[in-house]
Amino acid sequence: MSIQMNQSLSVDCAVFGFNGKSLKVLLIERRYYKPDTRLDKLKLPGAMILENETLPEAAYRVLEEATGLKNVYLKQMDIFSDPKRVAGEELEWINRYHGIQTDRVVPVRYYALVKLDSRTIAYTPAKGAQWVDVDSIQRLAMDHKAILSAALTVLCREMLQSPVAFELLPRKFTIRALQNLYSAVLGIEIDNRNFRKKILASGFLTPTAEKEQGVAHKPAQYYTFNKNAYKKALKDKLKLEDAFEKKLDHQEENLSLADTSLRDSRQEAVEALTALGYSSTDALRAVRQVSEETGEDVEAILKAALKQL
Repeated sequence: MSIQMNQSLSVDCAVFGFNGKSLKVLLIERRYYKPDTRLDKLKLPGAMILENETLPEAAYRVLEEATGLKNVYLKQMDIFSDPKRVAGEELEWINRYHGIQTDRVVPVRYYALVKLDSRTIAYTPAKGAQWVDVDSIQRLAMDHKAILSAALTVLCREMLQSPVAFELLPRKFTIRALQNLYSAVLGIEIDNRNFRKKILASGFLTPTAEKEQGVAHKPAQYYTFNKNAYKKALKDKLKLEDAFEKKLDHQEENLSLADTSLRDSRQEAVEALTALGYSSTDALRAVRQVSEETGEDVEAILKAALKQL
């Protein structure tokens, strides 16, 4: 008995790779593509989900078929439920390609990070796929250009908040390659000296005894990502944040035990600051810094607190 396909739910994946110089994305050539149509030839990897699989399982299936890889960094972004996302020729193509009959497809959007090596690069052409510079892409099939843009935005944010950059690099890499990666993803020029100083100061890189070979410039040293050092730094950061929150709670408790008239006026100032758009934490901190000599007048406390923000 054949496994049934869900005719209304799909997964689409923006698969990124890095070749040491530029950020790449994996694109698939459409089957049944006719040059004389208005349809765009290239699309992101994707598929309808099968009735016996979860969404992540469907996404991993798509990735393995396109790249030959199983252990790939994968993250779900969102669900795009606009009923008008595909229509006309695009909808006709979906029905023909998947052998279904549907009026609407809701995609669950993912992005994935792949370490580009010679085997992976050689594997994709046989699947009708190609690695394309992200910056060179002007158009894609259906709404896949919008999916790519959304994935790139998420990747930029993740690069600044977590160590996902190392999912795009080989196990051993140079600081120059890491800098090139950040520059390619974020789309900015990065000062060599400052980047090297900050990344080494982080303690997340472990130097190896190896250097580049066969290069025209001075051979650079190879490094590896120290996951244990990163986890420890993250744990220490969480401890500091917890201690800071406890300090704020203690300050708030002390404030509530102060003179009643002063407590009420300062609480009104805190509420006024939050109404102006400041976070409760910042508002409380600013009010606490106002000298008691300011007195009990709410307006005076508020003006003094605003100077602290």
